[in-house]
Amino acid sequence: TVVLPLALAQKLMDVGDEATAIAINSDERAPAVSPELADRGLSLDEARPGVWQLESRELVLPHLVVEAARKAWKDEPVQSATTYLANTLRHGDRTIPYSTVTGVEASEGFDSLALSDDDSIVLSRWAADDLGAKVGDDVTLTFYEPESTHGVLREAAPVGLRVERIAELTGSGDRRWTPRLEGVTDAESIDNWDLPFELVETIRDEDERYWDDYGTTPKAFVTQHLAERLWGSRWGATSLLRIAAPSDRGDELATALRQTLDPAQLGFAPRPLREEGLAASRGSTPFDVLFLMFSLFLIGAALLLIGLLVALAIDARRREAGLLGALGFDRQRLRRGWLRELAPVAALGAVIGAVVGVAYAAGLLHLLRTVWIDAIGAPFVRLHVGPGNVALGTLAAWGVSLLAIAATVRRTTKTPPRELLAGRQAGADATRTTPRYATGVALGAAALAGFAVMLGGKQTGEAAAGAFFGAGALTLLALLASLRRMAFAPAASTRAGLSLGGLALSNVMRRRGRSLLVVGLTAAACFLVLATSAFRLPPTAEGTGGFALVGQSDLPLLHDPQTPAGRAALGVPLRDEPLLKDATFYGFRVQPGEDASCGNLYQATQPRVLGAPASFLSAATSRPTPFTWAASANPEAPWQALAPESSDDAPTPVVLDFNTAVYSLKLYGGVGSRLVFRNGLGQPREAVVVGLLKNSVLQGDLVMSEANFLRHFPAAAGCRFFLIDAPDKGAVAARIEDGLRDYGFDATDAAQRLAGFLAVQNTYLATFQALGALGLVFGAVGLAVAQLRNLLERRGELALLRAGGFSAGRLRRLVSLENLLLLGAGLGVGAIAALIALLPLAASSDARPPWGAGLLLIAMTAAVGSGAAWLATRRQLARPLTEALRGD
Repeated sequence: TVVLPLALAQKLMDVGDEATAIAINSDERAPAVSPELADRGLSLDEARPGVWQLESRELVLPHLVVEAARKAWKDEPVQSATTYLANTLRHGDRTIPYSTVTGVEASEGFDSLALSDDDSIVLSRWAADDLGAKVGDDVTLTFYEPESTHGVLREAAPVGLRVERIAELTGSGDRRWTPRLEGVTDAESIDNWDLPFELVETIRDEDERYWDDYGTTPKAFVTQHLAERLWGSRWGATSLLRIAAPSDRGDELATALRQTLDPAQLGFAPRPLREEGLAASRGSTPFDVLFLMFSLFLIGAALLLIGLLVALAIDARRREAGLLGALGFDRQRLRRGWLRELAPVAALGAVIGAVVGVAYAAGLLHLLRTVWIDAIGAPFVRLHVGPGNVALGTLAAWGVSLLAIAATVRRTTKTPPRELLAGRQAGADATRTTPRYATGVALGAAALAGFAVMLGGKQTGEAAAGAFFGAGALTLLALLASLRRMAFAPAASTRAGLSLGGLALSNVMRRRGRSLLVVGLTAAACFLVLATSAFRLPPTAEGTGGFALVGQSDLPLLHDPQTPAGRAALGVPLRDEPLLKDATFYGFRVQPGEDASCGNLYQATQPRVLGAPASFLSAATSRPTPFTWAASANPEAPWQALAPESSDDAPTPVVLDFNTAVYSLKLYGGVGSRLVFRNGLGQPREAVVVGLLKNSVLQGDLVMSEANFLRHFPAAAGCRFFLIDAPDKGAVAARIEDGLRDYGFDATDAAQRLAGFLAVQNTYLATFQALGALGLVFGAVGLAVAQLRNLLERRGELALLRAGGFSAGRLRRLVSLENLLLLGAGLGVGAIAALIALLPLAASSDARPPWGAGLLLIAMTAAVGSGAAWLATRRQLARPLTEALRGD
């Protein structure tokens, strides 16, 4: 290695002021990579004595590294340089192929090229002689654009520059202006370059000789400003930094840079795995809360059934209660006695209920692991039964049951002993203030239900669910109170008439409290069944955006499958061209992340990010079947809201599916909500929601424009997600999967993909419907028990009617009419409550309720209740007439 000072080189070569000599640096010695920076993908070594060089194995230094280096070495002379491969250097009719051109920053402490402006160029003596160029001549550069789309290299507009100087080459030249690139800088000849594109220019013998003598030594120099403008990319605009420092300061320079670099800026950051795991385990959707809310209606129905059974039990012993009262037992002692008698029964029921509840939960989980596995995709879900939770639940059930029993006992022991001894019903509705009280309850509950309906239309997530359940419960209460006030008022029975229907109505109103309990039981169960049915969603064309297929690949596609040339470059057989030429592909860049769709049981924090191409943004709104939006910042052209490019200081506009935003990411503010995602270096960046899709195939993804995507994720090459239009989607899917099998390409029917997302919601609704079915069982049992008790009380009355000429068939029709009145009232109240509670969702929902299944379930319940009552009637009417008249 020979080192010549610049002044001596100029004197020896006698080149005067028109040339700049390039310092000699042999490349025989392998550079010493600093271990302090190797884990950052950087290397710092001595390019020549007194000059240290920082470069990256990625060929360009990230902006953050350049800023950190200048900060760490602020007391040292630092010079930046950018080297790029020009396709040609042309002067007149002479051309040099494939030349490295370097932009050099003018910096104190370094030999300066002293270029006057960005229109100037310095040629090496070899290049000037080969081109026949001299100072003042014009030279044209041609080169590929630094970033390609779908693997298609695009040649930039030629750049004409004026030769300002000619630099002399000495020795082996300065090859270190070009960062090391395995397969290129160490190649023996130009023909052996390992590049991601084909060399199309003709390589001459003199070019190979230059490579043998000078390697990657640049053939031309420009200003650093021009180089950054022409060849800067999203990865960076600086190829290397040079630092003027003595040879013994390498470790000091490396340590200073390492201490200045924040590892988090380069993607190295500690993660609290335990805390993240615990946060994720909370789940994306609060199914425990939803189960509890749906169960509240079932719990209410169960408490009504308890109250009905207790009331019937006490009513059957009304003479005993009257006798005890006549003997001196006051009401408090009677109530305590009955509570002590019924408390063990309630405790036994709570224990049995806990066992049945655990078995019920195990059954649901078994269905989720087997029949409904496609909905959750988690066969590892197992039942976890905590003894403490079971004990707490059992005690809570027992306590609530005791409260219901105590309330019923208190109400049924208000009847004086003399009336009980005379045979009057315990707890009969004798007070005249009840209708006025019922009126106040009905009006208050109706007002609150209306407020809940209006509030629910403006809420999302758990708040909307709470408003829905609140509106449903309050509407049920208002309707039952209204029914109590009007249809079951004492005066209503006098207007019923003496027809068979009038007699049935009079009999129903005679036991108003009992009848109201049965109606409430049936109404709560009907509400559950119809409400859950209304939330079921089928896939729609709007949910797929009108696209036939959704394609995903394991490896990025660097060529555009939309064009014949791109398909050929990807290896798709030519025989498939007649079929694929009519298909339209919209390719999205992908930054992998967590699954934020409803198919993920865990809480996602970093969803997958999709970069939407400009072609999709411009065409998506005008499609025959565009996506449906829940909300958008630009209703006229919602996808265009993604188009504005953001900066690090401004949030990036993104689009999400509504369910992803609300349930997975907990963004309840709708359009305008802010969220934090991590860019390619793991740095937090802020995004703003500018649109919410409704039940779409893009569920679980964070969509931004391709321009913003490349700014945040510069290393994400090619496209891995595709929305595809295809006339014959089955054939296109088969051909494209076969042609792109090396990339792991999978084409899915868009409607099937959407159905898979919706299946999760529909599956959980099926579990909620199972609760409603259980409530209907309670209603049927309550109806049968109440009717059986009514028949026992009225056996003398029925016998008298038979003796007066009523046939057994007519009496059975009478009892059946009574059942139908109770069932009809309960089902009507439940249906009206479900309709009112669903009003906020009616305009914005894509639900297509399977009313048939719900109505079938309700019809089966009505049939069971009517059948039980018919059997009880048949048994009572089969008894001897004389015994029934005597009351035996």
